[in-house]
Amino acid sequence: MIRIDGSYGEGGGQILRTAVSLAGVFGESIEVYNIRAGRPNPGLRKQHMTAIRVVSEICNGDVEGLSEGSKTIRFYPGEVRGGNFVFDIGTAGSVSLVIQAFLPVVVAHGKECRVVLRGGTDVKWAPPIDYIRHVFIPVLEKMGIRVDVDVRRRGYYPVGGGEVLISVHRCDIHGVSINEKGDMLGVVGFINLSRLSEDVVRRLKHSISLSMLKYELGDVEFHVERASALSPGIGAVLVAKYAKTLLGSAGVGEKGLRAEVLGKNIARSLIEEVNGCGTLDVYMCDQIMPYMA
Repeated sequence: MIRIDGSYGEGGGQILRTAVSLAGVFGESIEVYNIRAGRPNPGLRKQHMTAIRVVSEICNGDVEGLSEGSKTIRFYPGEVRGGNFVFDIGTAGSVSLVIQAFLPVVVAHGKECRVVLRGGTDVKWAPPIDYIRHVFIPVLEKMGIRVDVDVRRRGYYPVGGGEVLISVHRCDIHGVSINEKGDMLGVVGFINLSRLSEDVVRRLKHSISLSMLKYELGDVEFHVERASALSPGIGAVLVAKYAKTLLGSAGVGEKGLRAEVLGKNIARSLIEEVNGCGTLDVYMCDQIMPYMA
């Protein structure tokens, strides 16, 4: 059994999700201890428990220590299977982070599956689901990976209640080289909101557009989704489209954060990516590593 210190690095949930995911990929039993030791509320939370539970179900595995607040788990993966699954985080915990945990397992073993996840689609400290749809998945497609993401309902903090269907198709994964961006084709903005006024959208779009024009990046092609969610909320993803790659940035609204500031922050992040030399944005560089390994 491989033992992993969960306090390593930032001591958050990422090392736990990655460890469980790779255990499923390679069929290796693991123990993770000191889980989320670097956080004010250490131990498992419902979001992490759901990620582990999804991987375990897909792997026909067993888990010891899977309870809220637990600081140690042992995971014994079995034979990976496809099929249909439904999981509810029960909070506004991020469905995107759960996707990060189970997707490498399904892809590595060439299985087909449909997973319904309920929870938060657009929440802090996690990639919004539109980043997954419009940046993460299109980049994976360059490696032969085929995944469809259907957002059935948005979920914002604090209630959550979002629902997403992830359909993973059988695929032959292969390597890819993205050594240059190619010509820029344009910038697209995806905005979603629920139970907020049109004035908020107008101010958010105006703030983003001003920043783009300031750095001579041209007009932004906006797509606005007016959702019906259990909590009010707003989120936005910007995507710089190039001939050979995509760069993204994202942000979600929160109480006390003005739309103008949210828009400026998201735009500034994209501008830094565009002006940098990388062919993937900083978030995609992190998320693609399990597939490159």
